[in-house]
Amino acid sequence: MAERMAIPAKWLHVQIRAGRILLDPQPSGAYLFDDTPEVIASLHALRERTVEQVDLRAHLPAQEGHQHG
Repeated sequence: MAERMAIPAKWLHVQIRAGRILLDPQPSGAYLFDDTPEVIASLHALRERTVEQVDLRAHLPAQEGHQHG
């Protein structure tokens, strides 16, 4: 992602460690980013300090009510 955005990889690592970029944990320890215009725009906004945090975690839809079989 750093290469795609033409920014230092260290900047991404610092933002992740500081909790400003939230990602789902990977068993390998890698940081996976979706290569979409929305993700790139969100990271640019963080870099430009127009937002304080970017949440890139996959959120499961909430299951409400009772589940009957």
